[in-house]
Amino acid sequence: MGLVDRILVAAQSGGLIPVVCLNKIDLAAADSAELAETDEALAHYQSLGIRTIRTSAELNIGLDSLREVLKDQRTVLAGHSGVGKSSLIRTIFPDLDIKVAEVSGFNDKGRHTPVLPAAIRCPSAAR
Repeated sequence: MGLVDRILVAAQSGGLIPVVCLNKIDLAAADSAELAETDEALAHYQSLGIRTIRTSAELNIGLDSLREVLKDQRTVLAGHSGVGKSSLIRTIFPDLDIKVAEVSGFNDKGRHTPVLPAAIRCPSAAR
């Protein structure tokens, strides 16, 4: 079982309503085979009744849908390093002081910018 599957099981076990958000969709859009693989993966989660959202913090794609999901909710963002969790928060809530870093050119992996888990009060009508 992969990380996303384990997170979904934990969320549902804890009484949360999980949503799979695929960020950096702009990168997959440039490669039709990768886009087809992405669509297949998201269709799998949709078939299980899990809402999916495609986003790009870089190009402001899908952010209105993500804002709507986050609105007035307690939310946990979880995922692999470098997938853009901090970038999404920073894009949706620009007044929050969230650090982001470039993906490492050495190993193409994300850098751990948020050092500790944090509870952040987000404005419900952020734009």
